[in-house]
Amino acid sequence: MVKACKGYLTEEGLSRVWDQDRVAIMSRIHDCLNLNRTYQDAFQRTKKRMEETPGEKPFDFSQLYIFGKFEAFCRRLEKVLPSLCVFLVSNTYYVRIQFLSAGFQETKRNEITLCLLSRLDSH
Repeated sequence: MVKACKGYLTEEGLSRVWDQDRVAIMSRIHDCLNLNRTYQDAFQRTKKRMEETPGEKPFDFSQLYIFGKFEAFCRRLEKVLPSLCVFLVSNTYYVRIQFLSAGFQETKRNEITLCLLSRLDSH
């Protein structure tokens, strides 16, 4: 599962996580986290069903043994998400500031031009 998620996140090794669209990679990370939860929930349901079924031998191996590496991988992904969020928000504000300052500069330029033209017309 870890190998499959790494391939999914890196487009089979063709791109780095940090070079991809932030919204898309965050969605893929959430997909991997949901996959982990889904598999563990299925494991718990199956384990419980086997324990409740007479004559059925219960699981005799630990959940940590099965999901330990995937759980560690998901904890690392959870640590990456806040960094991606900060980058996404800061990038969004940067684009907005650039847009607003460009609009402000254009407005000021138009005001200056109108002012100069009105002075030329008055003389």
